[in-house]
Order: sequence, then structure tokens, then C-alpha cells
Amino acid sequence: MERFSKEQIEEFERIKELPEDQRAEAIATYVHQTQVDKIGEPYINHPRRVAQNVNLYFDLAEDAYTPKDREIAYQAAWLHDVLEDAAENGFPELASADLGELGISKEVLEVVELLTKRVSTSLEPKEDPYYQAIAANEIASAVKLCDLTDNSNEKRASDLFAKTGFSKVSYYSQARYFIAPKSQATQFFNVRKSMPLEITDEEWDLNLKRVNSTSVDFFSDTLEFMYYRALNSGMSKDEAADEAIRQNEKDI
Repeated sequence: MERFSKEQIEEFERIKELPEDQRAEAIATYVHQTQVDKIGEPYINHPRRVAQNVNLYFDLAEDAYTPKDREIAYQAAWLHDVLEDAAENGFPELASADLGELGISKEVLEVVELLTKRVSTSLEPKEDPYYQAIAANEIASAVKLCDLTDNSNEKRASDLFAKTGFSKVSYYSQARYFIAPKSQATQFFNVRKSMPLEITDEEWDLNLKRVNSTSVDFFSDTLEFMYYRALNSGMSKDEAADEAIRQNEKDI
């Protein structure tokens, strides 16, 4: 780690002495400490919410994962943007090997590597090698679901559009459906993105109970059917995707 400054090395040495389950949060907090997001908020709030989303989602889908899966996902959630963003925040470019030296496990590093987007493309999610690799890994899929959910939050998306005139909500919905099409993922995505950005676990539980008390059928996996129905009506792929998402969310 010779390429790091003396101050950075000292902080990394401190992080290495932390308990294993605290290192990922500490690394992310340090690397993102001066970064702000596109609407001017501290960037660290995003990985913190993604990590919280992981816990909420794994509570909902607990039968599908082991406790070890949950811990790997939680740590990867904190670290999912660290490799991409370090160079923008006054650090030399970080590599997985650097995180390994700080005590991050190989299992977590594998997921972080999958979540690190090194090349931007204009491909649809199902045709993008980035999303294809994530879809093939259950833990990476779960973390990316939680990341996309935060990026699609109605308040955050509205604030971003007001500031930049730019929105990727439709794209995020397509990506979410490709990597995590099961009904529990659909339920989580639609319920969590409609809630305030900052919530307590208790608020989540109350809202989920309210939703579940109304109907369990409206989280059925109909998005793909709606997409092809719209496509067959003569719409372009982009128009069909937007129409399918709009109809699916209207049904919900």
C-alpha cells in the first residue's frame, strides 16, 4: 500500500484492528467522507441505506439465504461503490487486493467486484454483461436489488430530476426485474421505494404489514408479460418497457 499517503495508511491500519464485521462500514465511511451525490447530499448516506435495505430484504426473504449470505451481502452493500469512487475522493485507485489487505473476506470481495461497474454502456440490462454477471450470483443480485431500490426512491428520484432534469427510474426498474424477478423482490422494491428515504425498522414493519393486509396478488410477476404485450402492439422497446412498468405500478 506504498502508493497511499501517510495519513491514509494510518487510518487503514486503524481499520484493520476493528472487528471483522465493522471494517466494511469503516472503509466506506473513510473513502466516501468528502463525496456528495448528484443532489448535494453526503454520498455515504447511499451505501448506508443500501446496507439497511439488505437487512430489511433478508428479513423478508430469510428462507432463501443463510446467515453467512446475509453478512456477506451487508458488507458488500457498504463497499459496493468504493472501488469505483476512490479515485474521485483523493485516493489512489483502490483494488480488491487493497480491501483484502484490510481484512475483507474473499467472499465479500467477489460480490464487490461483480457490483463494480467499470464500463458504461447503452445496452438494455438483460443484454449488459454487467447485469448478466450479477444475475448469475444470488448474493450480488440481492445487493444490487437493494442498490436499485435506493436509486429508485420516489423522493430521491424527484429531487434528482428537479436538479438535473435527468431520470433513470425506468432503466432501474428494468434492471431490477432482470436480476431479481421473484415476487418477494418485486414486493420489496415497490414498497421500499415508495417510502421516505430515511426510515426505521419499525416503520418498515408497519408499512409492510399494511400492504400485505390488502392483497398478496398484486406482486405477481407480470412485468415481462406486460412488456411483450406492449411490444406486440407496435411500441418500440423503450416505449414498451416504460408502458409495462407504468401498468405494473398502477396495478400495485
